[in-house]
Amino acid sequence: METLNKNAVSILVLSFLLLSFHSTYSQNKKDTTNENYYWATVGIGLGAMGDKGTSFSLNANITYQFDKNMLSLRVVDVGKVFGKNLTDFGLLYGYSLNSTSFFSSIGAGFAIVSEIKDNGLFNKSENIGPTIGLPIEAQLFWRPITAFGLGLYFFADVNPENFFVGTTLSLQFGKLR
Repeated sequence: METLNKNAVSILVLSFLLLSFHSTYSQNKKDTTNENYYWATVGIGLGAMGDKGTSFSLNANITYQFDKNMLSLRVVDVGKVFGKNLTDFGLLYGYSLNSTSFFSSIGAGFAIVSEIKDNGLFNKSENIGPTIGLPIEAQLFWRPITAFGLGLYFFADVNPENFFVGTTLSLQFGKLR
């Protein structure tokens, strides 16, 4: 009877080790699958230039994600229809957090910022710049399916000419998860 108990305990311990190894191996294999994701984002919303009040804002981004790292090319515009517009063309590096259907990220980088001052309907516009800026972004998206997302894109650009901030309601299209 004692030999039977030793054999049962040995089988139980061996089974536990084999099952835990299988579970650990399968989790490890899943974690090391380095899938890459890519998407385009477009949005419209509100922004502000320095202390000039509320303006409209637009954004367009192309993003490539590898592991939790991201590289983005973006164009952001903040301005008034007949007035001053600030545009940045940026390259950003960021970090993301993903779940099955939610996505969030933060990023910063380097941008070229230009300003266009519209002097009215019949007067010539002035181009001011370009200058160098520090673009900053944060994203919060709901991704109900693998190819579409809806969310908020928060942005800012700190530059020597005129800083600006904004938020857009944006759509994402691409390989999201």
